[in-house]
This record gives sequence, structure tokens and C-alpha cells, in this order.
Amino acid sequence: MESLEGMRPLAVVFLASLAMAFSGCASIVTGQDQTVSVSSPLCPGAQCKLVNDAGVFYIPSTPGTVTVNREYGDLIVTCSRPGHTDFSTSVSSTTKSMAFGNIIAGGIIGAAVDIGTGAAYEYPSEVVIPMDCRTEAQAHAAGDQSGQFAGKAASSILKPGACAPPALLFSDGGIEYYRATCKDGTTTTVKCDADKCTALSVTRDGD
Repeated sequence: MESLEGMRPLAVVFLASLAMAFSGCASIVTGQDQTVSVSSPLCPGAQCKLVNDAGVFYIPSTPGTVTVNREYGDLIVTCSRPGHTDFSTSVSSTTKSMAFGNIIAGGIIGAAVDIGTGAAYEYPSEVVIPMDCRTEAQAHAAGDQSGQFAGKAASSILKPGACAPPALLFSDGGIEYYRATCKDGTTTTVKCDADKCTALSVTRDGD
């Protein structure tokens, strides 16, 4: 029997077709686009291109923001700066919880409209690119990074046994960024300060 995961693309096509057939029906979730912020703390001024099935979007210089169209598929983020190796990562979308919760109120046709237009999906609002454009002298002058929140990042964000211990990407004042590679092939980026840790994005590097 075909798995539910394998049937998901077919379900998307089916519901999108319903959305077209009943275009006069109300959408459950409003907003077919969203703002995404991209930063590269160790490589400011990088130019970034964001691509998904709905289009191509640009950030002329990091840190910066851009409005993208929501889509079921991944958002491919590629950043570059002259003299340095490009960095590319794919950011997965998630289905808004309210899209499921409001099916009772809006019905299956309303849900189909949201899926067909992309409004049911959402990307992380912040993407941190771990490009390091520093010279060896600059990196040496910065000294050792702290890593004081590694334990907090592991215990509060990552499932026990599902991911490798988080590796410190860089420290930005009182804020630290970590990445953890998980057994399912994804990488989670985590942002921590003295108060809490927050998962910024789940990516698949090299896609």
C-alpha cells in the first residue's frame, strides 16, 4: 500500500485542482507571500538569491529581507561575495497549523484554495548563512568562540538521539548560532542567548 508521504504530491495536485474549480470559495489562510530575513554575520554584504517553484527573489546585500511567494517546495538560498566560495542551502516549508485547524470552519474547498495558492505553507522567517569571509588574521584576532549554550541548544531544541551534538557556528556578542546534523539528513540551525534557544530553520545542504 502506498505510504501517505508518497501520496502527498498527488493530494496537492488534487486539492489544487479543486481550488481552481471552486475559485470563488474563500481561502482559510490569508497571505500568499511572506517576508524572509537572510543574514551572514561572518560575511556581511553577501548577495543572495532565493528560488522556489513560485519564482526567484534577491537580497542585494546581507543582512536583508525580501518578500517571497509561499510554496510547498523548498526555498533554495544561494549567497555569494567576490573572492569567496558560494554557499547554498535549501530551507524547507512547513504547513501552517491554522490551515488544519480551520478546515472545519472553511471546509475542504477552502483548504484546497490555500494549498493551490501556497498560502497554507510557510518558510522560516530568519535564515542564517554560515559563510565565513574573514581572513586568517581576523579569525585569529576574534579569539576562541564560547559555545556556552551548546547544552541548552541540544536539550531544548533537538530530539534526544535524533541529531549529533550541535556545533558552534559563530558567536555574535551575547548570541550564539549552532548547527546540528540529524539522522534524517537534515540540518537544524539554532540561535541561543542567555534566555532561550530558538530553531531558525531546517535545511538540506547541497540540494
